[in-house]
Amino acid sequence: MSDSKIPSRVEIPFFPFGKRIAVTTSFDDGVVQDRRVVKAFNEWGLKGTFNLNSGGLLRTGKPATGSSGRIDACEVADLYRGHEVAVHTVTHPSLTRLDPAQIAMEVIEDRKALEDLVGYPVRGMAYPNGAYDENVINVLRQTGIVYSRTVENSPRCFPPAEPLAWASTAHMYSNNPCPVNENFENLYNIKNYSGVFYIWGHTWGVKNLPSSFKINP
Repeated sequence: MSDSKIPSRVEIPFFPFGKRIAVTTSFDDGVVQDRRVVKAFNEWGLKGTFNLNSGGLLRTGKPATGSSGRIDACEVADLYRGHEVAVHTVTHPSLTRLDPAQIAMEVIEDRKALEDLVGYPVRGMAYPNGAYDENVINVLRQTGIVYSRTVENSPRCFPPAEPLAWASTAHMYSNNPCPVNENFENLYNIKNYSGVFYIWGHTWGVKNLPSSFKINP
């Protein structure tokens, strides 16, 4: 082999095909407003995580009606197909107020219920009310959860130093340090920036969705 064919260094791209930034989202609670967000994401080619409280899901065997409220359990598999379903506990308590046995029950029972609905291992989570501490993290390590999203924000949220205390880039309506769209544009314009742009929120707070969306970071 000639020297001209030997690279000066081996480079492993951060993302496939030389992409610099991955955009993802995390929405909580499992409400009917998830439907229009999922529909838009499917049209735009975006992926997201939907954190569900299994104890809050309706159990009528029919899709939920109305413009607000929780979805029915029968909708979960089809609605979120192609996206990630993750734990948000059974009843949405602040976990820092519970003892270890109660924490484990809220997490494990939610994970088992969601796995029964989607048919695959559920390993992600988002903390209800953003409440967590070292005690909660220590319990989670025994429950099969491999990461958990907080409500904290960090411009360098990936890779997380502690996957069970994973910050996002911003809340969907955050203005710190600037609005989310401007925040993304600023990061994208930094040519050597590579990372995850991670937005979290609640779909009931999404006021308007654009008719089209294109992103090629």
